[in-house]
Amino acid sequence: RMADAREMLKNKELSVREISETLGFTDQHYFSRIFKEATGVTPKEYRMMEK
Repeated sequence: RMADAREMLKNKELSVREISETLGFTDQHYFSRIFKEATGVTPKEYRMMEK
């Protein structure tokens, strides 16, 4: 799911909330925490790095 999340974060049209829901997370904060554990950065930080 994290590989899917990384790809989806490159698409600026979807919010982090929308991405987390699409991937089956019921809590955006939990998604952000799991994403940071997997990648070392938050979804927002990852999105900024992909500019």
